[in-house]
Amino acid sequence: MDRASKIHVTYVLGIAAAIIVGLITVEWASIPDLAALLSFALTLASLLLAILAIGYALYSNTSLGRVFARMVESSDTLKSVSASLTEQAAVLAARVDSLPPLLADVVRSNEATHALMKGWTEKGTSGEAEASPSATTSKPLPVVIASKGSMLGTLGLYAASRAFRAGTGFDVVALGQVVPELADVSYYYGYLIAVSSTGLTSVKANGDIWTIRAFDEELRKAVEDALQRKIKRVEKEEPRKAFEEAVVKIDQYFPIA
Repeated sequence: MDRASKIHVTYVLGIAAAIIVGLITVEWASIPDLAALLSFALTLASLLLAILAIGYALYSNTSLGRVFARMVESSDTLKSVSASLTEQAAVLAARVDSLPPLLADVVRSNEATHALMKGWTEKGTSGEAEASPSATTSKPLPVVIASKGSMLGTLGLYAASRAFRAGTGFDVVALGQVVPELADVSYYYGYLIAVSSTGLTSVKANGDIWTIRAFDEELRKAVEDALQRKIKRVEKEEPRKAFEEAVVKIDQYFPIA
C-alpha cells in the first residue's frame, strides 16, 4: 500500500469513528444518569480485573513455590550424586593403590611356578634326590611333585589335601597364625597355582578364604610319604621338631571324620 492510499484509509476510519461517536451521543443522550451508570460499570470492571489480578498473583506464587521446591530437591539430588561420585572415586583410588601389591603377588607366583618347574626338569638335586636322574624322570608326576618340591611347598600341599578331605574352605591367614610355616600367603598361593597348572589340584581363592576344589589321590599319598621323609632328613633337631609340630597342627586344624 502506497502513501496516498494510507492517507485515504486514515481519513475514512477517522470519519467513521466520528460518525459512530455522534450517533452514540445522540442515541444515548436522552438516558438519565448516563455518567453515573458508566462510572458504575467502569468500577465493576475494575473490581473484576482486580480479582483476576489477585487470583493470578496467587497462582503465580504457588507456581513459584513449586519451582523453588523443585530447585531444592534438585540441589539435594546433586549433593547426593556428588557424594556418591566422591565415594566411588575413593574406592577407585583404593583399587588403583592395590594394583602394585597384586602385581607383586603375580610376579611372585610366576617365580614360584618357574622355580617349581625348574625343579621338576632338573636331572638331579643335591639335597632331596631320592634316586638317580633316570629313575626320577621315570616316576609318575605326583611323585615327582612331592619329592622335588620344597619343604614349605610340600607342607602347604599337605594342608591343602587335608582341607580337601575335610570338605570345607579355610581362612589362610588364620591358618598361618596357627602354622607359622605357612604364614607367607603369597608364596603358598603361588605354589598351589603352580601345582594346579598340572591338573592335579584346583584351588579357588575368595580373598583370604580358600577352597580346595580338587586334589589328586595319588598326589595326596605321595605328599604324605615325601613330607615324612623330608622331615626325617632334617639334621637339626629344633627345625625337625618344628615341622613335626606343624604336621600335628594341620591335622588338628582340618579334622577328618
